[in-house]
Amino acid sequence: MKEGYVDRFTVRTVRDKKTKNIIGEYWNLEGGPPHRTFGPAYSEYHPVTGKPLKEAYYTMGAVHRPENEGPSTRIWSPETGKLIYEAYCEYGSFHRSGGKPAIIYYDAYTSEITKTEHYFLGQLEKEIDHGPNITP
Repeated sequence: MKEGYVDRFTVRTVRDKKTKNIIGEYWNLEGGPPHRTFGPAYSEYHPVTGKPLKEAYYTMGAVHRPENEGPSTRIWSPETGKLIYEAYCEYGSFHRSGGKPAIIYYDAYTSEITKTEHYFLGQLEKEIDHGPNITP
């Protein structure tokens, strides 16, 4: 980044018509693709509880977050509020090093891992079914 250069963003928020709560927040580079330097560029919230339902990190239009900073995408169950999905992507491709899963599915009631998918540089290396998935 050039010295003195500042990213200019457009932030759009969406409110639920009934509750008036914020149900979505979307960051884009001004006149450009989804992008946010610090924090998720795409967020959705439950209209009643306000708890997160989905968040995704984007860099220049690609789902991206360095794996050492955490997952790039997370989804929560609207019924239980528990995490049901997380994925690690770098520059738009599923990726996680060290033999760790890039995609993890969780049961919405027990939070147990139900399935994992291992990717390296966008290539599926192995898929492991950990049991029944009863996620709503």
